[in-house]
Formats: sequence, C-alpha cells, structure tokens
Amino acid sequence: MTYEQSRTLGGLLARVIAAQLPEIATVTRQVQKRGGKVYLDYVQNGHGRLLVAPFSARPLPGAPVSTPLAWREVAPKLDIRAFTIRSVPARMMKLKDDPLWPVLDHQPDLMAALARLHDRLDQ
Repeated sequence: MTYEQSRTLGGLLARVIAAQLPEIATVTRQVQKRGGKVYLDYVQNGHGRLLVAPFSARPLPGAPVSTPLAWREVAPKLDIRAFTIRSVPARMMKLKDDPLWPVLDHQPDLMAALARLHDRLDQ
C-alpha cells in the first residue's frame, strides 16, 4: 500500500466511526467544536508529523507513558495517569505479552478494507 492509500483508509475508518458513534466520536479538528467527544485524528499520520510512539513518556507531571492497552482495559474510568514510567514496567511483566505485539505480525487486506469502508459511507 502507498502512503496515500493508507491515509485514505485512516480517513474512511475515522468517518465511519464518527458516523456510527456520533455521540462520542468526531473528526472535527477544532477543540472548541468537539463538544467533549473523542477526536479521531487520521491526518496526523505523515512524514515529519509528531506522533507519540508506544511506551514513550509524556512531558507531564508523573511522566505518564503512551501505553498499548488490551481491550479489557478500555473502560470509562481509564486514566492515563495510571500508566507511568514507574508503573508500566511492572504492568508489562504482569501481562507477559505486549498488547501491541499481534498488530506487528498482522497483514490485513487493506484494499478490501478500503472497499468495505467506502461502501459503508455510501449507505
């Protein structure tokens, strides 16, 4: 896949999610216009754009860490401050497997995914 095809996939996926979950998700960039919704940022992917890699410490008090989560960990009371440079090593030892690891070996059919997402937008 080319970069442009991958970016198109991200954009389609974000728009489908925002359309199906309008009460909690948006593709609106302006913070003031989001209304407390989760911003689905697909335009941030690109050469020279700043992204936080998994396991990167954030420049905030307590040094929270960008941490891959297992789906069971995604809950309403999820708090990024719980994952810090002090707590993440013990968490990973307890989990035994990195929740991100399966993504690295997966080779999805992106062309088929693009077609399915495009079809969903046309509904």
